[in-house]
Amino acid sequence: MDRIIELEALVLADPGDPAFAELADIYRQRGDYGGALDLCFNGLSANPSCSLGRAILARVFYERLQFPFAVRELKEIALNDPNNIFVAKLLSILAHQEADFGSSDSEARPMAQAEFSFEDLAGIDLFEKDS
Repeated sequence: MDRIIELEALVLADPGDPAFAELADIYRQRGDYGGALDLCFNGLSANPSCSLGRAILARVFYERLQFPFAVRELKEIALNDPNNIFVAKLLSILAHQEADFGSSDSEARPMAQAEFSFEDLAGIDLFEKDS
């Protein structure tokens, strides 16, 4: 709980502080998607190069079944790091699943049950460089 208070103080003082991404992810894990979205929108408005913030925003969109917005955020990360194999992999998987989700085939798997892992993003070195 102390970490949340610390993060909230940092973000209150500077909405663009990269701490917004960690706090937004805590909110997301708690199911407070509205709070997570607000933190990401405000944080990215002040610090648009924060890739971790974009990844958290993409995950929130994904979990809320707002797939085109999740793809948009992943593409934004890919623009800054076009050789990033993790983002490319997630975009590829998401594109295939989005096509399945939008098909009229009743056998198509909903994306929420698909094999798509944002945990792959943890391997992105770019996230460690955000400041």
